[in-house]
Amino acid sequence: MGWNNLWQNRWTKIICSFILLASILAGLGGPGITTRKAGVEEPVMSETISEITELTMGEGTGNQSQAEQPEDGETEEEPKESQQPKPIEVVQPKPDSSQGDEGQDDGLQGEEGGEEMELDLAMVMTWYKYGTHPKTIVCGPSETVAKTLNVAQLSENQLKYNFTLNGKEADYVRIESVKVKAGDSAYTEVSESGQTRVDLPEGGGEKDYTFQVTGHLKKRDAQGNEIEQDIVFTYILHCHYALDLELELHWDRKNSEISTITCIANDSAARTIESHDLTENVFSYTPELTGALAEKAQIVKAEYSTASGEQGALDKLKGSMVFKASGGTGKETYYLTFEVQMEDEETGIRTIYFRYVITYIDTLDIKLAFTWLEKGASKRMLLCQPDSTVSFDVKNNQLSAGALKYEIDLIGNDSDSARILSITYTSDGSGGGKLEQNGSLIVGLPDGFIFNTYKIMVLVLSGGRQIQYEICMTYRMDVTLEMHYQVKEDGKQNQRTILCENGKTTTAEAVYDDQLKDGILNYEMELGGSGSDGIEISEVSCYQSGSKKQIRLDDAGQVELLLKEGKTGENAFTVKAQDREGKVYEFRINIPYKHRGEKLIRITTNMTEGQVVTNETNTNLSVNAWSEDASGNIIQSIPANGTDTKLIVQLDGETLSYVSTSGSASEFIMYPKNPETGDRNTHTLYIYAEDSFGNYGETVITLQGQRNQAGQKKGKATIYVDLSVLGLGVVDSVSYDVLADEPISYAVVKAVMGMDTGEPFGAAVETMGWRGRYTGTLDIGFYLQSLTPGQKAAGLKGSSWNQYGTTEEEILEAIDQYFGRNTGLATLWRCVYRNGLNKSSGFDGEFNEFDYTSGSGWLFSLDGTYYPGQSMSDYRLEDGDILTLRYTLAYGWDVGSGTPGYGNNVGYCVTAMNGSYYVNHQMEVIENSDGSRSYVCHCCGLVEGCVHEHTKVNNLGDGTHVLFCEDCQEPIGNAELHTWVSEENIHTCSGCGATEEHQWKEVEGSNTAACTQAGVRTVCCRICALTKEEESPAKGHSLDKAWKHTKTEHYQQCSECREVIEESRGRHQYVYHEKDNDWYCKICEAGHDWDYCGNQNLTQTAVNCQTMEYICGECGLSFIKEGNFTEYHSYQDGYCIYCHKKEEIFQDEESPSTAGKEEEPALPEDISDENTQPAK
Repeated sequence: MGWNNLWQNRWTKIICSFILLASILAGLGGPGITTRKAGVEEPVMSETISEITELTMGEGTGNQSQAEQPEDGETEEEPKESQQPKPIEVVQPKPDSSQGDEGQDDGLQGEEGGEEMELDLAMVMTWYKYGTHPKTIVCGPSETVAKTLNVAQLSENQLKYNFTLNGKEADYVRIESVKVKAGDSAYTEVSESGQTRVDLPEGGGEKDYTFQVTGHLKKRDAQGNEIEQDIVFTYILHCHYALDLELELHWDRKNSEISTITCIANDSAARTIESHDLTENVFSYTPELTGALAEKAQIVKAEYSTASGEQGALDKLKGSMVFKASGGTGKETYYLTFEVQMEDEETGIRTIYFRYVITYIDTLDIKLAFTWLEKGASKRMLLCQPDSTVSFDVKNNQLSAGALKYEIDLIGNDSDSARILSITYTSDGSGGGKLEQNGSLIVGLPDGFIFNTYKIMVLVLSGGRQIQYEICMTYRMDVTLEMHYQVKEDGKQNQRTILCENGKTTTAEAVYDDQLKDGILNYEMELGGSGSDGIEISEVSCYQSGSKKQIRLDDAGQVELLLKEGKTGENAFTVKAQDREGKVYEFRINIPYKHRGEKLIRITTNMTEGQVVTNETNTNLSVNAWSEDASGNIIQSIPANGTDTKLIVQLDGETLSYVSTSGSASEFIMYPKNPETGDRNTHTLYIYAEDSFGNYGETVITLQGQRNQAGQKKGKATIYVDLSVLGLGVVDSVSYDVLADEPISYAVVKAVMGMDTGEPFGAAVETMGWRGRYTGTLDIGFYLQSLTPGQKAAGLKGSSWNQYGTTEEEILEAIDQYFGRNTGLATLWRCVYRNGLNKSSGFDGEFNEFDYTSGSGWLFSLDGTYYPGQSMSDYRLEDGDILTLRYTLAYGWDVGSGTPGYGNNVGYCVTAMNGSYYVNHQMEVIENSDGSRSYVCHCCGLVEGCVHEHTKVNNLGDGTHVLFCEDCQEPIGNAELHTWVSEENIHTCSGCGATEEHQWKEVEGSNTAACTQAGVRTVCCRICALTKEEESPAKGHSLDKAWKHTKTEHYQQCSECREVIEESRGRHQYVYHEKDNDWYCKICEAGHDWDYCGNQNLTQTAVNCQTMEYICGECGLSFIKEGNFTEYHSYQDGYCIYCHKKEEIFQDEESPSTAGKEEEPALPEDISDENTQPAK
């Protein structure tokens, strides 16, 4: 009968229904049973775990007022972790849970208010336990925090409190009002410090007391503009009455300090402890009962268990245990339970539980030491913990020549195994860039700024883990020179002002020759800033690069600005001032003077007119800009980080920040915004470029935005893996669905490694299924370390160059013998050796960074040879992109890229990409000792007697061609694949002239033909990738294997258009199945009894010893039931006329009661009575 018939069996479905119902009832009963058991015996089942967050306002060394700190200084948040089986069930924290260390609470943060500026500000509410012990609750600007308050810990129900401000902005805020309300009553105004009575409802219960504190902020922003703002801080105190009994778990820190975790009765407290907090991972503890009922209670039992299954007893008074991480996870969760018995006047002895959930993390002891030199001499050091920030302020008079000299080092027990990957910085007003480990940072104030914040980010790698450190420096204005002058803009005179700090150099916005009359600039100068009283300008001079002369000026007047040979001219003003004590101040302002040029500016980007972009998603933008003359010769490239050029990129009027450079392209990140209504909008991309000669140009591109839905498909891309440097060419490719907001790192692990990344990006439809390794995360700092495609590589696998010879001549000869003289691979390896890269071991099948050479590893390129200057986690694919993962042996120099400063001593004359080797020897003539000449390649050292003056390209007939020298009759280099140029009917190789006819293949998804209607389709040549559209005939119907059925008939539908296939329509052909007591159609397997009419509608029309015939009163169909029905034999002449069975000779005599009566045949028992049918 098959699986389908088994499922159609009525009794199968009935049994499954009972099982399902029983499971549901068991599930409903389970939680209730668990809840009934959760009393004193298992209090944790209904309790919560809560944690306290550290108060960190106004980090730095300034003299700030500090709120009273808790005794325990460590109040870190517990990191998120994957769920593991636990011996104790722990429910999520309740909204009012706030257990943790004594002293300080952040409470529960509610929703933030409207748009506010970022403020280093907090309101600290101090309340007094028992009226004498201060405890603090911290609230951020326009936030709401909640705290559970045990009224038993108040003095005669009086809540004593006071409010204070903390943080860098605290001096700019004044408390305007404090209000309190009980429950839903109206607010009542109270003082900043005082006390209020807390009354609970009769019979117990809880009541909320809400404090609302309003402050008024008044200060100046970085541009000197005065701002004012009202800020509201809200505290909700969930007041209730509970046992005044707590357990304080004191534990020993590595630095000999004592920390405390506090837990209330029948509750839980959570804490995260890192390995560097402990001495040799030993957790030493002392439990102490506190509160009014502590004298009546004692600890009777203590035990622990772990998430990995370990468990045991603890010393109930004082003890220690060794914490260790679970295998391979780097962490472990410890569950500590203390059982306490307390004297109770009503019940006698009462049992109470205190539970602690401690997450132990095996962290690295690596601190970053940032040392800077005050005035270039006095060392000042700041220590930064992993993934943390430290801050400090600095003024110009603390710098040396306007620069912050610094040293960066890693210290700690694990620092030897760590290395610094990168050091970068950003600033609020002056961009960012890369920094050296030991160097100096030029700091300054942009126009209109009175302070500028610099953030130095240091990325460190240790044990495969990336750690980030942040140094935040705020540079503030000292004595300042203000220079005012006028230029012509938009047909009218406008005043410009530029600020320059004492000891600094400031460059103003360029002035063009069409903005001044005859180059004359009218100006005036004045001093401002802090400490400028009593200081007067004593000397003004200006050095002009156009004349190479320095002229003396007054502090107000005019000067003629000069160009320098038609390019930007520097007009550098030096202004000196002096105070009453004779101290000298110096200011330097440079005003660039430019010609308004008329040469052509070219601008190209990876964005096209009308391109669809996904809103609220990071979208990568690359811009190439250059100036050229009338003949098309490039005059000058225009990068975003040029010193005397300008490249401005704006999206919808907002200037985009420059991110990185790749070749001549400047890279930016766009973040298009969603429309207020609807799903689509239009964005304007504006690009302005200007070279140092004053030539300028601009371009405007309109982009179509669509609302972002992370993971939404937005196109197709192709991913290749290129191992040409190892002689393998392109080893594999896969088609990939481009998803909105998905970094390339996700695409790589999905399409190449076959990983499922979960929501919202999931898994790839097609995958290579290779093994691989990477550092960083899919979202931050992703770097591909290794791939295992399994192929055998053509590479030198030895661990040292000495295995191939002791001199350069011997090693180069060994390379030629291994790969073949003049081949692309031989040329590549010769370049690798001559450029000084160290040799390392290589292996077949798996290709890691640092295999074969010290400069090997994985790069990624887009659309050929564009190598983005960012991590794969920072870049996103677009529809139609071609992503290539390309292995390099030489820091990218061998594959068309390159890392400046690494592995490039003599250059590379070969590029290996996509299975081809592009060789371009840099030949130099040398004189031999016999007077003859030879030709030597400067890069690979190849020596040839022939310069290959006369060459041609020969078609080898196998899809490749090779360069052939007609002088020496030798092939030059490797054979290369044909490069096709497409025509209508043929494609021709641009290298050798070979021609072939197209080989067409339909492009998947392009055929618009329907089942009964013709359409069009796109076909693509398999060889040259030329595409064209052509007519496509109707496809015809495709039968759906599943049968559809009604009460009387069955039919099939087209799987494409769902049209009924009339040729398949037919009446049911029922066959009886005795086991189910049902008739099934032998075509569509429909059941007459189960699916439609039911046996109760059958009427018997005929019967004999072999068949019973019925007709259904509902559907009108006839049914035949075959079998052996002995009571219905019909004998004639001693034989049954149906089955021909012989009549038995001896018959029982008829009883008197039945003699002469003809017995009426009865329906079989299983279908005769409707009431006997099993329930459907």
